Amino acid sequence: VFNRKELNFIENGSYYTMGKDIYISVITLISGSLSFLGGLMLILSHSCIKRLHYIRRMLVCLTIANIIQASGNLLGTVNYLTLKPLDVSKPDRFCVFQSFLTTFSSIASFNWSSMIAVHVFFCVVRKVQTIPKYVCFVYHVVGWLIPGKKNNHFSVY
Repeated sequence: VFNRKELNFIENGSYYTMGKDIYISVITLISGSLSFLGGLMLILSHSCIKRLHYIRRMLVCLTIANIIQASGNLLGTVNYLTLKPLDVSKPDRFCVFQSFLTTFSSIASFNWSSMIAVHVFFCVVRKVQTIPKYVCFVYHVVGWLIPGKKNNHFSVY
């Protein structure tokens, strides 16, 4: 039985109230969608600019991490809204995958933001004109591989 006014579910004699969860879910869906679309617009504008500095490439990596995070938030909210109310507390493979996406992308976003700050510091304060190739490789290792290594959710299954 579903009571639309209070968003109550009754199943097998158990009672669950969604209450304010629906409002939080709607806000998450709206903000996640806007983040996803904003990230796509940033990548589209980046592809239109022919003259690329390395800092712009780093910003694209940060944008990709943010798009992954927005996707994880959207997937998690849709999964939460489509689950039966009594199944919310049981983790499944999709929930673990969604958790991996959001945790990985949060760490990657933090790493890319930190590396952009360090890169700007060296370019502005230290006046470094060219960045060696190995530094670019280190940026990608720190930006993408370390968050994946630190995020070990799939060991559960």
